Amino acid sequence: MYVLIQPVGRKEFEERTFPHEFSYMVYQKDGQYYAKNGLTGVIEYIDSDASNVINYAIGNLQNGGIVLIREGTYIITRPIDLSLKKNVTLMGISEQYGHVPSFSGTVLKLGASIDSMIKIDNSSWGTDQGGAQNNPANVVIKNLLLYGNREANYTAHGIFMNIAGGVVIDGVGILNFAGAGIYATKSKVDLIKNCSIGGAKTYTSHNTSEIGSVWFPNDYGIYLDGVGAHFIIDKCTIGHNINDGIYITNKSSYVEDVWIHETGIYWNDGSGINIDRQTNNILWLIHVLDDIIDENINHGILVQNRYNSFWPFGIYVANTQLVGNGRGSSTKYGIYFTSTTGYKIAGIYLANVSIFDAIYYAQKSIYIDYVDGIHIVGGGYDPAPEITTNSVNVNIGNTAIPEPSGGLPFYTALPTGKFTGETILYYDGTNYKICAYLGGAWKCAVLS
Repeated sequence: MYVLIQPVGRKEFEERTFPHEFSYMVYQKDGQYYAKNGLTGVIEYIDSDASNVINYAIGNLQNGGIVLIREGTYIITRPIDLSLKKNVTLMGISEQYGHVPSFSGTVLKLGASIDSMIKIDNSSWGTDQGGAQNNPANVVIKNLLLYGNREANYTAHGIFMNIAGGVVIDGVGILNFAGAGIYATKSKVDLIKNCSIGGAKTYTSHNTSEIGSVWFPNDYGIYLDGVGAHFIIDKCTIGHNINDGIYITNKSSYVEDVWIHETGIYWNDGSGINIDRQTNNILWLIHVLDDIIDENINHGILVQNRYNSFWPFGIYVANTQLVGNGRGSSTKYGIYFTSTTGYKIAGIYLANVSIFDAIYYAQKSIYIDYVDGIHIVGGGYDPAPEITTNSVNVNIGNTAIPEPSGGLPFYTALPTGKFTGETILYYDGTNYKICAYLGGAWKCAVLS
């Protein structure tokens, strides 16, 4: 079933063939929007506000259906409400991917300050992810450009999800919202794929005077406050946002089994990924796989424990490249682990991760602070990871860890942990030494 939304000037739309039957056809003519029943041919609803017509069509889908929004720009003044809906697809005719926005196809443009442009609030189904698991919505949002119009001082999230399970967001561009591009809480078994969240026409500047003309940032790219299990971000571009590209916290509920896969996270003015433990709710099993995290103004990945207890974390970063984060700052890192409370973080695994800076020559590789248990294998790190005395059980093996000059990693104190197969240059205050990690300990020889 389709609801077809047609802009002014398109006369041939009724002759077009579509791949499925539709329940409603909604089109625009002479400043009005019409909802035409696809089965009876009767025009059931007329309004000058596209928001009202779209919501009318969604509300009258008895057993689910497809809402197809045709090419054109539609001003949205109240949320498009998919709350408590099942088996509904909201679909446009455009595909959004890459950092340069395309304003062709189906564009939904914010025309007022509202809580969100598209809302899925299923709070009557439960109080946490259990409500989402027990009531899978099977809602699909695809092939749309959502434009937040922040230059007009409007505020909203692009898409808001609460207790939402079985939601797929596919091929959606989300730009210029004074809010998060996607804000999800207490939701699970959801998939965000092939989306472009935030954008700019140039990489050269983030000037506020260029918002709406060159730069199209959201406040955050994706904001996750208690999601999972099985929350997946796949093959997206998330860039040029004002704060973090992806922010993950357990403030409202637990976080479990989040996957960030084959995604480019770049040029955000916060960190690429910020994982922030604020409560004793579970926060674990974060997978960062096959990604590029590039030129974010803060750290590439920031992990911080802000709660007063030991954190059995479980993060897996593999086959991922981090380059140029900090944009020239010598105090920023590809990956940064720390605790503001003194309680340690455990369960960190990095495999075949490449951290270097071929652009600004300032980003450092990894900062390991208040960590109890980290295993680093394969990959390359330039310069060598920094390990504070607050960390224990550090295991680094079979990696390429050069200095920028191409020499051995240099230390003024022997690093703690297991460095299987590594060789370093060490200065003890009196002598320079070559040290190799053999048999579970450093073996050193004084250089003559």
